[in-house]
Amino acid sequence: MTDYRKLRLRNQSGFRLTYMDEYIDDLLTKERVCDLALPRIATRAQLEDMDELEPREPLVSDVDDDDDDNNLAADGENP
Repeated sequence: MTDYRKLRLRNQSGFRLTYMDEYIDDLLTKERVCDLALPRIATRAQLEDMDELEPREPLVSDVDDDDDDNNLAADGENP
């Protein structure tokens, strides 16, 4: 995330300066933010195992297949 706006957070000792992207990262990775216990977010692998999401298919394999076909055609062979 590339949000560099300044954010002033209040804690027990006063205020501290942070940035929006750091704050969002804290919300996604830490268990407690601003003295609040945050719920856990399930990972993509867990959601795929529970059939909540379809498995992600890599796009790189498609590019490799196209390159192989082009190399065969350049060598004079039929794919």
